[in-house]
Amino acid sequence: MAVSGSGQYQTACDKGDGYIYTSSNYGVNWTQISGITSNSWTFASMSASGQYQAISAEGVGIYISNNYGNSWSLVTGLSSTNVQGV
Repeated sequence: MAVSGSGQYQTACDKGDGYIYTSSNYGVNWTQISGITSNSWTFASMSASGQYQAISAEGVGIYISNNYGNSWSLVTGLSSTNVQGV
């Protein structure tokens, strides 16, 4: 899980169902991010503002968001997908 400095933006990875969940209202409501699943999430991180976020999954790589977790992209060009943290 990662939380912005104010606590407004939160991102959580669930190894059980494999989804990423985001909240933009201090954890009151959560949105499941579709199209990205993994049962091997290893780490989540975000900037103090919450705008920039990164999540790693062992055997998959790193997903990044630059819009408060609204959309995600898989980082390409990594020499390894055995990522343990971001």
